[in-house]
Amino acid sequence: MEDLHLTEAEYRWCLTAPFLLFIVLCIPINLILRRWRPSLLVGCLALTWGGVTMATAGVTNFAGLLVCQIIPGVCSAANSAVQVYYVSLWYRRCESAQRLGWIGIAGSIGASVRGLIALAVTQIPVSNAVRSSWQWLFIIFGIPSVICGTVCLLLLPDSPQSAKFLTDEERRLAIERLRESTSAVYSWSWNQVLSVITDWKLYFYMLLFMTSAIAVSGGRLNLPDIIDGMGNWSAPVSLALTTPPNFIACFVIYLSSWLSDKFSQRAYLLIIMFSVIALGLLMIMFVPDQYIGVRYFAVCLFICGWLGFMPVRGAWCSDNFSGLTRRAVATAILYMSDSAGFVIGGHAYFDPPRYIMGHTIALCSIALSITTAILLRFMLSRVNRNRDQMNQLHCVEKKEQILIQYGGEKIIGDRHPDYRYSL
Repeated sequence: MEDLHLTEAEYRWCLTAPFLLFIVLCIPINLILRRWRPSLLVGCLALTWGGVTMATAGVTNFAGLLVCQIIPGVCSAANSAVQVYYVSLWYRRCESAQRLGWIGIAGSIGASVRGLIALAVTQIPVSNAVRSSWQWLFIIFGIPSVICGTVCLLLLPDSPQSAKFLTDEERRLAIERLRESTSAVYSWSWNQVLSVITDWKLYFYMLLFMTSAIAVSGGRLNLPDIIDGMGNWSAPVSLALTTPPNFIACFVIYLSSWLSDKFSQRAYLLIIMFSVIALGLLMIMFVPDQYIGVRYFAVCLFICGWLGFMPVRGAWCSDNFSGLTRRAVATAILYMSDSAGFVIGGHAYFDPPRYIMGHTIALCSIALSITTAILLRFMLSRVNRNRDQMNQLHCVEKKEQILIQYGGEKIIGDRHPDYRYSL
């Protein structure tokens, strides 16, 4: 802020603006993923993110910083949707939460290391240096992504059908197990794209994604400031203190995703993680300042709840939109809602250092998330019961009518009478 002469409002826009462009580009990016090679898209996203992040070290004003934040922001937000879709190409519904959980653990470890690197770099004297500490941080953080993007372009397989490391028999088995588990539909049509928009459950998921993003985004973006306000330590130490919560969250991510897959439960695990977030926020707000350890434990709860619900939420979305085109479009729309929530939540934290109003808005949002998860689970359970009853009564004609209504076996996806939604 000092080097670029930024105001508080300009700085906050640099934190939240990256999600604005993604709201516009989200659906086109996932449609490209559906029709293009995933390895190329994932590689290009990583290369672009890393390259522009490194270039951020050269900005000299607010406009330059804003542009260099928006482009990596689009890549980062798009990557979340792409990861959920890509995992669904390889794993069954009962396996998806754990695989997304491992991705979340990798991100959490990265966040832990990032805090320590930030502490180390900020200790380097910069009085006579060519570049400031923040410039070196952008350069250092961009390098691994460039390397990773290059590896993805060269080695990442696109799907079981094209995986060179599988034998013909293994490839056949991989495709068959997915078809049995998810009723995967590999066809493409614009009717499938439009069918997602008229699907009632999409709007429940949109509300769930948006409200949960509002609840965590402000705390996430302002985490160093929140920790800094708890004690008489320097800003670099506050950066380092973001490491333990992220490290502890690795175990919570593994546990929540493992339990979700083992017991085939999504909503209940989400509600538990949302409740952990709410407890953390309440403790941050109302525990007296002198109890620094308790307040820091509350931050750990907040981070664990936030990172713990991410793989479960992504798996629940992926589970209940069958057919690759429907899943790609639905995932894009839902992460578009997620990005909108991040913009709203980021601007809700406008009252430092205690952020009482921001925390209050987050608590209201998490309450709405819990309510939405309960309602959605109830309605999906009711659909499953109706389909079970239809099968028990052998309603062949009604099944045929549903197949005709939704365009036949090739494009019906999760609307098929034999499909059961994950709860």
